[in-house]
Amino acid sequence: MNRDRITKKDLRHDAFSEFVAKAYAFIQERFLTILIVLGVATVAVIGTIYVSQSGRRSSEQASQLMYQATNRYNLGAYGESLSLLDEIRDRYAGKPEGRAAVYYAGACHLALGENDAAVDRFREYLDKAPQGIFATSARSGLALALEARGDALEAAETFRQLREGLDPQDPLYAQACFGEARVLEGLGRFEEALGVLEPLAQAADPQIRLEAESRMAVLRARMAAAS
Repeated sequence: MNRDRITKKDLRHDAFSEFVAKAYAFIQERFLTILIVLGVATVAVIGTIYVSQSGRRSSEQASQLMYQATNRYNLGAYGESLSLLDEIRDRYAGKPEGRAAVYYAGACHLALGENDAAVDRFREYLDKAPQGIFATSARSGLALALEARGDALEAAETFRQLREGLDPQDPLYAQACFGEARVLEGLGRFEEALGVLEPLAQAADPQIRLEAESRMAVLRARMAAAS
């Protein structure tokens, strides 16, 4: 009888591990998709900078390099993009392109699974531009990188701060909630995770509602099993 109970527990654990892995991949994919959209917008911004500063050679070079780097980023060529971004970061640290390069470097490292480097770059960007155009996405990327490298407590706090600072209509709000709940769940703080997810059960987006309800069902099952 004891052997049967252990086997069922192991099966539940395997199913839960698979669920968490899929959920993390899904959330990270969404995050990277949002970054790509932002990247397209940045190309337009950089293009404007290029035109307005065409009389300055250094600004021309910075804008040209940034345009090339973001193009490679949007194509998924993260390694190639990083080489250009590091050059921009070193040569044009005091310019808008230099700050943007730090953010994009963090996004590239995150996409490549280089979480330590991603944490360093996102923190560097937030130190330089805490209210910058990429600040919200940088905080989201930082939370994901912290989670991926196993810093669960810091990841949960970073997700919480991000969630509390966002309007519920912001594209990253739901992802911040899912991220925070996922980390809290891993820490065994099931009730807190449920509280984070409950507002999403009333979201206008049906996909978000379904995902929240599914996650909440898993949490309630785990709470019942633990009691």
